[in-house]
Amino acid sequence: MIRSRKNSAHRLLAVMLLLWGLVSESRAQEIEIKAEFRPSLLNRGQDGFQNRTESTGICAPSSTIAGQCKAKKIFSIELPGDAMQSKDIPANGEERDSIYVKFPAPPGNPLDIKLQDKDSKPAKEPAQFTITRFGASYRDRFYVRIKENRAYGWGTNEAWVDGSPERSDSKPPSCLGTQGIGHQESGSYGAYHFIWEMSPNGICVKKSHYARPKNNTESLSYYANGGAAPEAPNSNKSRCLAKNPECVATLRAISFAYALKLPSPLSMASGTYTNVDTLAFTIGNSTGDDIDFGNNFRWDGDQNVTLKFKLEVAHDLKVTPEFGAEKVILVPQDGSQRGWDRYLSGGSKPTKLTGRSKFRLSSSGEFTVYLQCEKNFNKDKGECALTSEKHKNKKVPVSAFLTLASNIVQKDTTKSVTAQKLYIDKNTSRNIFHTNSPAQNYPGHIDFEVSGKEHIDTLLTDPPDTYKGNVTIVFDANIHN
Repeated sequence: MIRSRKNSAHRLLAVMLLLWGLVSESRAQEIEIKAEFRPSLLNRGQDGFQNRTESTGICAPSSTIAGQCKAKKIFSIELPGDAMQSKDIPANGEERDSIYVKFPAPPGNPLDIKLQDKDSKPAKEPAQFTITRFGASYRDRFYVRIKENRAYGWGTNEAWVDGSPERSDSKPPSCLGTQGIGHQESGSYGAYHFIWEMSPNGICVKKSHYARPKNNTESLSYYANGGAAPEAPNSNKSRCLAKNPECVATLRAISFAYALKLPSPLSMASGTYTNVDTLAFTIGNSTGDDIDFGNNFRWDGDQNVTLKFKLEVAHDLKVTPEFGAEKVILVPQDGSQRGWDRYLSGGSKPTKLTGRSKFRLSSSGEFTVYLQCEKNFNKDKGECALTSEKHKNKKVPVSAFLTLASNIVQKDTTKSVTAQKLYIDKNTSRNIFHTNSPAQNYPGHIDFEVSGKEHIDTLLTDPPDTYKGNVTIVFDANIHN
């Protein structure tokens, strides 16, 4: 009998995390990120971790830009909190007085994350954690009138340095807007939702051509020459939210997207992996903070956030026996009935009996193969017992040898798997095989053998007789479980 096992799996992923202020400065907020790596033999390019954490926040199913997020395969997790504007944004002011954010682990400087399985066994290689995007919703009451009564709001190209909020203006290369992600809510008090692709140095800045007031109730208007228009309203608190009675301009749903990548993901055995070291970020308004909002937008929430990864790896492993493979008849070494005919006609006694079971194997990762015997003959030697039908106390040992296709090698070597002796029960110190390249329905076989003069003599002592026994070959992707 040939049996295969497989479990759940994981690897690269791009996720949008929403950072909102947390409720206590004395306690770090922990976010559990769940993802899985399930390589596809039919689609070999699909080799990354896929997010399995419920989407909340700016890309939640109920959010304004949920459809755009889904189209771009961007995921988000919300943390309650805000970044509150503490003073007016100056016209053409300093970067840290404008809309300013800095994140750790940008594309130019990813972090290595050590992973371990449930038995604290480390993954062969670390994962690379990169923050790839920043997103938020900005709600202010800025409104400007230029010549000929033309109006410009938050999202207007002319109101911002270097164009609309579809991109920042930080140098070196700015945080470019993710094409198709961005939405200006209608009405003067409407928020603007946006997502930027992170710059290599992790800093995004957006400057305004015009001063933008701290309070939404202090809307400003301008003539073409830059002078304030006398008809500009200066009080409209009826539009303020209960949680923000002063209508302070606010960055909400502060978000980042990340990528988690393994240089050689197929080297990970199936199982559950978590990060070895704590991945903790400080949040605030200092250059020393990991996540820094500059001097203007004050972070209102927990000053620490910790990410905990739970990654499931489930490699594809499928064994398909060929027709008749479940029943193996052992014959003299020439592999046919003729060997018996020659012996019965006075020929020489065979030195061993062999039989072959063929199968097709589909695999994408590491796995082990071992025996389970109906009756053991010598467990240490990997020998199952075949029992005489005529004399139940008479037994002979049978061994099994595995041969696989060239895309699979012995772990940590380049040696092919050719006539590899199999042993009884799982033992992770031997017979661990590595798939160099995922493949579907590659051929393989198992050779069974009875050898040794003593055992051949036992078989031939009292003919005719039949020796039988069940041997199960287990292909197991759950190496460490």
